[in-house]
Amino acid sequence: MLNIIKIYLFFTVIIFLVFIRCSEDSNPIENEEHSSLFVTGKVYNFSGNFDKVYTSCFPNSDSLLKIESEIKNDGSFNFKIPVPSENHLYSYTPFNYILVINGDSSIFIDSVYIVDSRLKYIRYDLFAQSTSRITYALPINLAKITNPSEFAKVGDYFISYYYFNAQTIIQGYYKWRVVTPDSSREIITEYNIITKIGWNKVITKFESDNNKKAIYSVTDIEVEQGDWIIGAKDSFSNAVRRF
Repeated sequence: MLNIIKIYLFFTVIIFLVFIRCSEDSNPIENEEHSSLFVTGKVYNFSGNFDKVYTSCFPNSDSLLKIESEIKNDGSFNFKIPVPSENHLYSYTPFNYILVINGDSSIFIDSVYIVDSRLKYIRYDLFAQSTSRITYALPINLAKITNPSEFAKVGDYFISYYYFNAQTIIQGYYKWRVVTPDSSREIITEYNIITKIGWNKVITKFESDNNKKAIYSVTDIEVEQGDWIIGAKDSFSNAVRRF
């Protein structure tokens, strides 16, 4: 009888430990090792003039969030970004303005709508640092860019990494309108993002363009695509504003 009790207690302890372990692993957001963002890539347009990749966070530029990694001789790199703490996350604040200079008007309308207004986020931008440490650093993104040294063309895109603290939907648009005495042009960035708790991949794509209107879309994606390109986001600097 005593042996039966011992066996029963032994299996009870085993089942209890297994249950505890499953409970711990069922919420990976609380487990930094499981929730860290692992970024691995090889630079498509690598010239050997850069030797580091580092992170810069928007809208928080806290130096504690900066992560660096070596770019190897073949252009490959990899690093891990830990989960940001709650006090590093920001709520979204709409931004609108009208600016008139010498008769030219610049109007920016922010009509982005977040279904759950409690959403907080942080965006991790990546930069490649030159070997000289003095001259320059350029943004590096997983992207498809026709020519990284020129403005983006229809069909071009780049991917960013965000950390969100809630599941919700981000919709709406930015509209930037420039009016001069003899012309008018609009640049519209449309948002349709379904967020998940933790790391999210967000793609910004140049959708269409004519003489008076250019349209960009910002959506979430699951599968990464494209090449790692130094200077990719700079190709979009003529148009896109993002949160």
